[in-house]
This record gives sequence, structure tokens and C-alpha cells, in this order.
Amino acid sequence: MRAFGVELGKTLRSPVMMLCGPVTGRKIQVMRRFLRAHKEGRILVTLDKDFGELAIVHEMPHSGIIRLVNLAAREQGVVCLRIIDIYGNELQSGAIVTAEPGRLRIRPPDGKLEEE
Repeated sequence: MRAFGVELGKTLRSPVMMLCGPVTGRKIQVMRRFLRAHKEGRILVTLDKDFGELAIVHEMPHSGIIRLVNLAAREQGVVCLRIIDIYGNELQSGAIVTAEPGRLRIRPPDGKLEEE
């Protein structure tokens, strides 16, 4: 399975890009999409932790990342929209939000982890 991007809509000042699938084989293409999303001011929505690793470990610039963990497909859109509504400014500043059933973690651009 390869990563792909889909524009979800203009919920903020810029569209959101959804990246799905494991990062294998086509890492260069994934890196290009990661960098393109940042260049275009898009928030990444992903099911993979690899994009967070690019941002944190490799310190690659980004315009926010939402990582969805163990959420049913029918819940993902609603959860994303809620996160963008509440944390849109933080995401645009470079925060990473991880959402899983019953738990939300926010890693602001300064790196201090918050949980809700």
C-alpha cells in the first residue's frame, strides 16, 4: 500500500491533505508530499506515525499533523473536523495532534506534550 493525498476541503485558510497507508517503498514520493503539504500550508491527516517521526526526529517543517489511531473509518472525518475546529490555529503553527478512542494528545510546536 502506498501513501496518497486527498484534499478534504477548505476548513481553514488552506485545504487539508489526507495521507494514508504505510510509508514503504515510495519514501521519496511520501517525502515530496510531506514537503508539498507544508509549502502549501496544508495540515496532514494520517493513520501512520511515520509522518510524526519526520517532523519530530528529523525536524522537518510542517503545517500541522493529525494522526488517527484505531478510529473506525466512519468516525475519522468527524474527529478530524472537530480537531481542526478546536486546534486549527495550533496545527497551522506546527502542532501534532494524535487522536484515539477516549484520548487526545497535543504536541505543540514547542514540543511539550499535552493530553486530554
